[in-house]
Amino acid sequence: MNRSDWPDCSACQATFGSHIDPDCYICEGTGKMCPVCKGMAYVRDDQDKLVPCRCGLAARRASKSLAEVSTLQGQLLECSFRNFDLQKATGATEAYRAAAAWAKNPEGWLVIWSRIKGNGKSHLGAAAANHLNANGHLAVMITAPDFLDYLKEAFQPNAPDSAPSRLRRVRESEILILDDLGVEYNKSNGGGTTWAQEQFYKLLDYRYRMRLPTLITTNVPLDRQESRLASRLQDRQLSKVVHNPAPDFRRRKQA
Repeated sequence: MNRSDWPDCSACQATFGSHIDPDCYICEGTGKMCPVCKGMAYVRDDQDKLVPCRCGLAARRASKSLAEVSTLQGQLLECSFRNFDLQKATGATEAYRAAAAWAKNPEGWLVIWSRIKGNGKSHLGAAAANHLNANGHLAVMITAPDFLDYLKEAFQPNAPDSAPSRLRRVRESEILILDDLGVEYNKSNGGGTTWAQEQFYKLLDYRYRMRLPTLITTNVPLDRQESRLASRLQDRQLSKVVHNPAPDFRRRKQA
């Protein structure tokens, strides 16, 4: 079916009657809504797995997110599984294998945690994102601080869009790598704010309910995460948790 034959967008009709909203999130300003996913971008396949609809809406939304918020830039673009030095990152073998396997078959969640900074967690996340993007997927990688900054920028007087719309773009990405969900944003450790915690909850709760592929790195033990996040991060039906005990090899480089 051609797009011109699709039904009229119900969101535009409900808001503007016979007019088309050029900024409509459901129909992308065309006035026509996919009859299969009805603007949700994802559908269930024969095995009841959530997959992007053939209309391509998920990919278009993700590509917009990728251009605006991805921190996969500079040195991170060079990260791969081949150039991850397991000799320097002693003890990271399990995390390495888990990230490589997830990148080849991105289903469910992978959580890589360690109290130690500089031991390769971000490299593995970037390697997964680079592998996925090179193989036809659209993976968005963003650090926790950058995610919050991206939302806060929407409160500026001349911001082109709202914080909720920015949150939607990130949470509905085809594949998300959330890097450095750290102690400075963890309320139970005296850091962060209620607002910040709520944004991470909205982000991860949506991806949890929709079963969207997500890789998370963190320096905070899962039992010290905010309780709602901890519950989702440790759900064995969705999430694989891997501890990376490797030392800080960035300091070794400096030495």
